[in-house]
Amino acid sequence: MAEEKIDRTGLYFLPLIALLLVVLKLYGVIDLSWWWVLSPLAFHALGVALILFALLLISLAAVLLSTSRAVRWLDTQFTNWKDGNR
Repeated sequence: MAEEKIDRTGLYFLPLIALLLVVLKLYGVIDLSWWWVLSPLAFHALGVALILFALLLISLAAVLLSTSRAVRWLDTQFTNWKDGNR
């Protein structure tokens, strides 16, 4: 069975940019404020947070939909039992 390779190069793009900017700042090559030097890390964290928030919303919607279906099913079962229809 062949192993599948997963390409994760996009995951490290912004942290690598931040590392490059930190090195250039420490060596005095660029004269940016530390806010701009570290901003790629903030964008990376924001992207991860947005993805996690989207997954949370999708999971919540799935739970709510399945719960409402289960409640409707239980309601019909109880109604059928109460009326004597099995």
